[in-house]
Amino acid sequence: TDAKTPGRTDPKSPGRTPGKQQPYSLKPSADICSKICELGGQLTVEQLKNPTYDCMHPVYQHIVKVFREPSYVFCDANELYFVRDLIEIVAGTGYQGFGIKDLVEPDYRRTKRILSALLTFNDFREARIKSYEQALCTLVQHKDMKTALKLEVQGLKEDIAARQLMVRENEAEVQSTRQDCDQLLQQLRQAKQEKGQLEATKVELQARLNAAQDQNA
Repeated sequence: TDAKTPGRTDPKSPGRTPGKQQPYSLKPSADICSKICELGGQLTVEQLKNPTYDCMHPVYQHIVKVFREPSYVFCDANELYFVRDLIEIVAGTGYQGFGIKDLVEPDYRRTKRILSALLTFNDFREARIKSYEQALCTLVQHKDMKTALKLEVQGLKEDIAARQLMVRENEAEVQSTRQDCDQLLQQLRQAKQEKGQLEATKVELQARLNAAQDQNA
């Protein structure tokens, strides 16, 4: 039918835009307040059930610090930046319809849904941060190992270069020694040849001597 559902605000009409149905579950008020306190904020169940600007503004400020940076500084001069960051953070959780009115004139049910979305997203964020830190630790270890291997390879390269330099510097001496060895081998062969000739001459002379002795006998 074309009739509007009683009690619902027309999205096209002025006022608060209704949030769309989200996959996250609505957390109990006590759990919301407990988690806010764990994150370092302050919120009681009574304050959540009767939210006001004065109690919710510092809660949202703390949430912005948690999601953005612990050193985030709040003052009147950067209030617009705070509101912009808060809207971006809430939108990042998947919750649709958050506006200035939720900060200035908070409503219990909407505030409960908004905080449920923020805390659910923060749980997911913390899990991802933990995984990221583990992956980062592994990456650092691999980088350290890579650096150590690079240093080892560099050391080996330097050692090889030093040895190659030593070989080049001693190449002339090695060549000279090789030539000396060749000459000594040649002289040794000549000496052996001369020795063989002397042995042959000795045998021949001994034979002559024996023959002369036989003739004189």
